[in-house]
Amino acid sequence: MISLRYHNDIICKFISPRYLFNIIIISIRYCLKIQGFCKDLSSESHTGEFLAKTIEEIIDEISFALKEEAKACDINGGRLKKWADTRWHTMYDCVDSIMRHKVPLENLKCEKPETLSTAVLSVLRTCAFFDDVRALAFTLRPIKQSIAALESQSCTLADCFFGLARLGAAIKKLSNNDHRVFHQQCISVFNRCYAEFADPIYLLCFFLHPYYTGKFESDYL
Repeated sequence: MISLRYHNDIICKFISPRYLFNIIIISIRYCLKIQGFCKDLSSESHTGEFLAKTIEEIIDEISFALKEEAKACDINGGRLKKWADTRWHTMYDCVDSIMRHKVPLENLKCEKPETLSTAVLSVLRTCAFFDDVRALAFTLRPIKQSIAALESQSCTLADCFFGLARLGAAIKKLSNNDHRVFHQQCISVFNRCYAEFADPIYLLCFFLHPYYTGKFESDYL
């Protein structure tokens, strides 16, 4: 039998700040899971085969025509943006720029359709396009925030875990009626990433970490 004193020693060691810090100290293998989620998601048919190609076509074709229209609508935040394959957080910047330019894009569609190709007009006339982009932006935002946190020199494994928790909360808020396939794909990819953290010791350390006590805002739940 293990003595009660031994149990107490283990517990005291386990809840000490130094032990908590050591157990969640930065681990490259785990911190890359957030970025891996974004990469896996981009390979799914919903984003990879439709939205990505469509967004790229729109940006290539109408950036110049959109510039004056955006200026007239007083759009802030710069022009339409492309993403870089090696910088996953730029995927959010790209889809966010599409949403910021929704009004100018619709103005071009209605008032200057001759400036747009038949393919782009067809996409802009599809009501689901902006809804799909909005859902994608909503999902990519916590990924961008997590990647920014993980690139910090002071990053720990706990930062990665809470990034996944916020991402899970965002995925849960997605409409399962309007974006059923996308929602299920997000859940599938998320579960594969989260499985790396499904260790009782890790989970207890994350929730006991004194730095995060009371810091998990209700907006993420």
